[in-house]
Amino acid sequence: MTGYLTKAGIDLSFIFVSGNSGIVSGYLLSDGRDIGNIFAPYSINASLETGLKLSSGADINTLFEAIPPIPLQLSGCCLWLDATDASTLTLQSGNKVSEWRDKSASAFSFVQATSAKQPTYTLNSQNSLPTLLFNSANLTYLEGTANFAFGTNSYSLFCVYNSSVGTDMGPFNKSLTATPTGSIALLHNGGQFRYTFTHTGGSRIANVSAGSLLGPKIAGLVVNRSPANLDSSYKTGTLLGTLTINDATNYAPTAFPMLVGAYGASSAGSAPFSFFPGNICEIISYSKSENLTDANRQKIEGYLAWKWGLQAQLPVGHIYINSPP
Repeated sequence: MTGYLTKAGIDLSFIFVSGNSGIVSGYLLSDGRDIGNIFAPYSINASLETGLKLSSGADINTLFEAIPPIPLQLSGCCLWLDATDASTLTLQSGNKVSEWRDKSASAFSFVQATSAKQPTYTLNSQNSLPTLLFNSANLTYLEGTANFAFGTNSYSLFCVYNSSVGTDMGPFNKSLTATPTGSIALLHNGGQFRYTFTHTGGSRIANVSAGSLLGPKIAGLVVNRSPANLDSSYKTGTLLGTLTINDATNYAPTAFPMLVGAYGASSAGSAPFSFFPGNICEIISYSKSENLTDANRQKIEGYLAWKWGLQAQLPVGHIYINSPP
C-alpha cells in the first residue's frame, strides 16, 4: 500500500495509523505513540542517505527500505505516466506542461512546444491529487516518440481520466487515421468507446459501447495474443467485451507517434483531432510475452482505483474492492 517496508518486512501502513493527537505531527504509531516523538524534525545530516534522523540520532534509512511501486512489480511495464510525480513534468508559465516523462524503463518523453497547446498541471484535482488538464477548444495534446511497438508480445493499456464532455475524444493513441495495422487507439467516436488494437488487415477488433463517459474512469485494454488470442476491454474493472484474435504479426515501430490528449497523428499529412476535454491522471502499459493474468490486471486496477478514489466503481467480486493491493 505504501511502497515502503521496514527492515523486518513490515509494511509502513501497519506501523503508522491516522491520529489527531495534536503532538507535533498528528500521526500515531500503532501502539499509540505519536510519530513526532520518534522523528526529530529538521535534523539534517547530508552525509546520510536520507538526511532524516530519528530522535535517537539514527538515520531513518536504518529502518526502511524501498520496494518497487506496484506498476513496476509486474514484468513488461513499457510506459508509465503519473501526474502525481511532479519530477516527471516540465512546467512553464501558468503551470503549462511542455513535457511529461515516462517512469518505465522505456523512458519515453511526451512534449508540446507550442504554449497554447500545452495542458495545464492542476493541483487538488482527482481525489485531491494533481492531474493534467486538457482543453479540447485549445487543441491541447502531448506527442511522444514513434519508437513504441510490442513485437509479437501481448499488450495491455490502462488509462485513468476524468472527462468533462461526452463527445469524440482521445485520451491516448498511437495511430494514424484509417486505423493502420499495429495501431493502438483509446477514444470515443461514433457513439462507442473504442479500446482498439488493430491487427493485420486493418480491422478494428474492439468497438465497445461503454455507457456514460462522463466523470472519472479507468479505461483498460488487454490483448493476450498467445495462447488465448483474446482481446478484452474493461471500464474500471468491469469487463465490457471479449473478442478472439488470430494474429501473429511482429509489430515493429511505425511512423505514427504516441499521443496523449488527441487521436490521429502529426505525420503523413494527418493532423491530430478528437482532442480530449478533461483531466488525465495516469497511463500504464505492458508489453510482454506472457499473458497479463486476471490477478495482475486486478492488481493494477486496484492500485489505480484506490489511488484516484475510484474504488467504489470496481465491480462486486473484484479482489481489491474493499482494500488496496
